[in-house]
Amino acid sequence: MVMKLKFVRAGVVLAATVALAASAGAAVIGPWPAASSYLWETQPIPGYTSGVVSIVAPDVLQTPSTSGQAKTTWVPYPANPGERLTIARLILPVGQPALSIHTKVYDPYTTGKSGWAVILRDNSATQKWLHFGIMGWVASKQIIPRQYDGSAWTLTPVMTRASINPTYYTMDFGRNPDNTLYWKITANYSGADQWTQTGNTAITYGDITEVYLSAATSDTTVVNYKWTEFGVIVPEPMGLLALASGLLGMAGLAIRRRM
Repeated sequence: MVMKLKFVRAGVVLAATVALAASAGAAVIGPWPAASSYLWETQPIPGYTSGVVSIVAPDVLQTPSTSGQAKTTWVPYPANPGERLTIARLILPVGQPALSIHTKVYDPYTTGKSGWAVILRDNSATQKWLHFGIMGWVASKQIIPRQYDGSAWTLTPVMTRASINPTYYTMDFGRNPDNTLYWKITANYSGADQWTQTGNTAITYGDITEVYLSAATSDTTVVNYKWTEFGVIVPEPMGLLALASGLLGMAGLAIRRRM
C-alpha cells in the first residue's frame, strides 16, 4: 500500500510559515500542494544563503541576482564560484523515502547561462545523487541526467533544450526492481507534447530521502522558473508499522526456536 499525494496546477496559495525541525535559521514554506502536509525548506544547506524562494502560485523559483555561492559546499560539482543558486528542499516524513516523484516546470528561456533541475539524493554512505536538468555553465542548451556514485559523475544521455518559448517539461522518477532509478521527460510547446524520452540510471541508489528543486545562473541574470505540478509517493505509515511488526514477530519466533 502506498499513499499518493495528488499534484496540482497553478493556483496553490502560500500557507503560513510554520516551525519545523530544520536547519538553524531556515525558512519553511508550504504546504505544497495545499491539501498535503508536505513542506518546503528554503535554506536547506548549512552555511548556505539561498536566494529568494517562493513555491506559490504561479509556483516560482527565482534565481538570486546578488546572493548565492559555489555549489561545491553542498554537492560535489566542479568548482564554479560565479554560479548562483536558489534551492528548496522537500521535507519528507521521518523515515519515509520518496518512492516516486512527478514534477512539471515552465522554462521561459531557450538560451543563456541559466537552468533548472530536480535533484535527488539517497541515504547511502556514499551519498549518491541524481541531478536531472540544465546546468547553465556546463551547457545552456542541454538537459542531462547527471549521476554521482560517490566518487565520479556520469553525464548521459544528452537531450536538447527546446528552442521555443515557452516550453514545459514534465518529469517522472521512480525505482526499478534492481534499485536503479528510471526517469521520463516530456517537452511540451506550441500547445502539444513534442518529444518524450525515458531512461534508467547506470548506478543503483539507496532510499531517496532528499528531494530538491533548484534554479541556477552563472551570472547576475534573474530568471523565473515556474513549477506548476508536483507529486510524491511515500510508503504508507501503517504499512511500515506492519512491516516492522512482522520483522519483530519473525525475530521473536527465531529466538523461541533457539530456546
